[in-house]
Amino acid sequence: MRTGRLADALMAIRFTLFLPLLLACGTLLPAADTLETLTGETLQAEIAGIVDGKLQATGMADGLPLARLLSLERASLSVPPDPAGLPPAPGSEIAALPCRVDLLGGGRLLAAQAIYAEEQFTFDLGDDLKLSLPIDCVRAVRFRADFTSPAFEQALAEPSGAEDRLFVEFAEQEFQSLSGLLEQITGEQVQFQWQGETRRLARAKVAGLVAAQVLERQPKTSQVYLRQGSVLAGTILSLVDGQLTLDLTGGGQATLPWQAVERLELQSDRLAYLSDFETIGEERKTLATLDRPAQRDRSVAGNRLTLAKQTYGKGLGVQSASQLTFELAGQYDLFLATLGVDDETAGKGDCEVQVLLDGKAIFTQRVKAADPPHALRLPVAGGRQLQLVVEPGADLDLADHVDWAGARVVRTRD
Repeated sequence: MRTGRLADALMAIRFTLFLPLLLACGTLLPAADTLETLTGETLQAEIAGIVDGKLQATGMADGLPLARLLSLERASLSVPPDPAGLPPAPGSEIAALPCRVDLLGGGRLLAAQAIYAEEQFTFDLGDDLKLSLPIDCVRAVRFRADFTSPAFEQALAEPSGAEDRLFVEFAEQEFQSLSGLLEQITGEQVQFQWQGETRRLARAKVAGLVAAQVLERQPKTSQVYLRQGSVLAGTILSLVDGQLTLDLTGGGQATLPWQAVERLELQSDRLAYLSDFETIGEERKTLATLDRPAQRDRSVAGNRLTLAKQTYGKGLGVQSASQLTFELAGQYDLFLATLGVDDETAGKGDCEVQVLLDGKAIFTQRVKAADPPHALRLPVAGGRQLQLVVEPGADLDLADHVDWAGARVVRTRD
């Protein structure tokens, strides 16, 4: 039966010992991976494994705790695959991945095919990579890459806790939803229990599925980005003999070849993103532009946070003549962010930026769109309130779309 739906980060002495070795590895090894620590340092090393929560790398005798890392970027393959974000060429591997799968915890899969039996999905991710997951890990499956429907999106936002929803095309681009229980999916047909009877539908007519689930706030977990575009969310257990194993959000485990992994974004209880905080105050005074509230994980205009052509998944987007206040309660030691005017302004924008800790300025900078992004690493130990202030520069507040990309606070004390 289906179950319920389920100091300064590296410690001063240890960092002093490891950093020269890691940098040496990065210098000598052309295929070194890139590590970013919670406290903003960038290191390079050839990753050998993950054992007992520690990263093993060349020249690192004692290992580096995963809890001290923010991310790990794999070295490029000698012949990299086409990025999933680009329009696929006809017949390419990415073009052959029509299924879009939403997973618990924010994961997503691009798959060539989805098979289902005995409450277990098997997804073909291409390149001989298959992934088996219990249905409790799966929120929804779009069997066509271009499938969209207001009813489907509504079902995904407010799923039933007891019944699956199947979306079937009964006329061109017209869909009917059936509520019941998914029994089986093969390459040719879908078997679905509807109104007490088992129905068999042609697989080609089925456009989407929203699985029965009870929406609960999921704990924050690490995310594993695959080179072919998929993302898995869970707790990383090990990397042994070239195989990465993780506990998935929602239940079950996944084991993947390390070569298929592009990036790890690691979760630590030492770190908190400001975009996940509730603000205790927001002030805005527009002069010559529309009044726009601050955006979480988006630019102030609602686009992806982008600075110097690099996009960021986390951060804050604000306009000038604004101030945000966050409660730190003395729990954190560092504030880190990448600061700049978002690329969406096409080179326009000029403002004055300040960071205040308990009312005192700890950072002041004129920020212009033409400037390279500013990397901030500011001490906030003992501070109770953090304020991010942006004031207009030249040209009033026109095009002053400021990004606090990756804005986060970190606890370095044990």
